[in-house]
Amino acid sequence: MGSILKDIKEIEDRGIEHTEGQVGFFFTSCSVEMTLEDMTPLKKVLTEHKIIGEDDNVSLVKLEDPDSDISAVCKEYYVSPDLAERFIGVIKEADGYYKVWADGFYEKTGYLWSDCRVVCKDSEYVLLEFYICD
Repeated sequence: MGSILKDIKEIEDRGIEHTEGQVGFFFTSCSVEMTLEDMTPLKKVLTEHKIIGEDDNVSLVKLEDPDSDISAVCKEYYVSPDLAERFIGVIKEADGYYKVWADGFYEKTGYLWSDCRVVCKDSEYVLLEFYICD
């Protein structure tokens, strides 16, 4: 049994990016040393990545149908069907899958939009960032 970050990084290393005109669709991930009780480290990472501002609040929403959610996110960000299936496989093995909810997902500098999820297994938390840049 490998780490969930390793499994996600194997997907990421396949080069998830797509361009439509002048808009680029991308994916990245990172480990976050957090717990469900203390999301300060998650907020720090989201702030560093300019997804939220310093004053924004962050929470996680447990999703009832993770397969449908990750499928929809993958479709929206032009992730190939085979990689979407790999995401689904990883998420099925996870202990939890959450949508990141924050008041401030729009960062004016760079016109960056993101959809973020957190997946966890065996107390290891990984932030999934699907984002658009124009």
